[in-house]
Amino acid sequence: MRLASTKTAAALCGGLLLAMSVPASAAVDAKLLDMLKANGSITNAQYTELQAELARDQKDQQIARQAQQETNEQIAATAKKTNELSTFDQKLAWAAKTQFKGDVRFRQENVHNDGVSNNKDQDRQRIRARLGAYSEINPQVDTGIRIATGSSDDARSTNQDLNNYFDKKQIWLDLGYVDYHPDAIKNLHVIGGKMLQPWVSMGDIIWDSDVNPEGLALTYKYPLGNTELFGSAGHYTLKDNVDGDGVQFKHDLRLYAGQLGARFAITDNLKMTVGGSLYNYDNDEDSVCTATTTPCALAVNGNSPGEEFRLWEGFSQIDIGGLP
Repeated sequence: MRLASTKTAAALCGGLLLAMSVPASAAVDAKLLDMLKANGSITNAQYTELQAELARDQKDQQIARQAQQETNEQIAATAKKTNELSTFDQKLAWAAKTQFKGDVRFRQENVHNDGVSNNKDQDRQRIRARLGAYSEINPQVDTGIRIATGSSDDARSTNQDLNNYFDKKQIWLDLGYVDYHPDAIKNLHVIGGKMLQPWVSMGDIIWDSDVNPEGLALTYKYPLGNTELFGSAGHYTLKDNVDGDGVQFKHDLRLYAGQLGARFAITDNLKMTVGGSLYNYDNDEDSVCTATTTPCALAVNGNSPGEEFRLWEGFSQIDIGGLP
């Protein structure tokens, strides 16, 4: 009995060591129990007891595997939901950085043509409607698109006459640009497309405020204490193949613009702006006003075809605040 008990104990210890050295799912299996019973290492009672323990272990392992699977599914579902929310948040963040701006204007207009032959006074109603979307693509790139009404594609007006038996009114592309402002050079803007006037303009003396130039421009501002220096430069195409001799770059009517100026804060309520501009044209001697040109080319309003055009501008402005 002592020897048998020793053998049994050794077999059980061996079985337990085997169970500890392999995965739980294979700790004690039916083949091992059958071998122990066949060798007489365990009694029928021990065999029955170990079989019951095996069944419980298998059930526990099945429950654990099922719980782990459910946990993994929950983790995967949570990760997927988080990823979906992240993507959705990114889209919302882009939308949140987009602004829509618009305006509508209605007016009664009286035009008096005194001393002009073949022209009569005119009374008319006009509307102007504009709608734009302006967005931040990333911290260094902005973009803008704007559509507007207009009786024609005249760059100088977005007014639309109320006329022609309630017909539908035309919509034109008024703005479409990309503005790159690198973090490395603060206050520098590189703008391409159909843009707002990048230069400082004093009223409509040189440029009508409705004219939105097309091309490539650079603007820069440099703060210097109570003074701010500013400047701009641009290249704009006015007419492709203006001389009719080819579509190469050298045959285009082009405008080069440059401006330098400064703003001075003399006091809190007194500010002054001074500056100068140069607007120079290439191939302007070939600009001829024709019936199909809208608006007319440079040779209009008293300018003769074949002339060269160069505009020098000096400007100043004083702003007085704090008044009643």
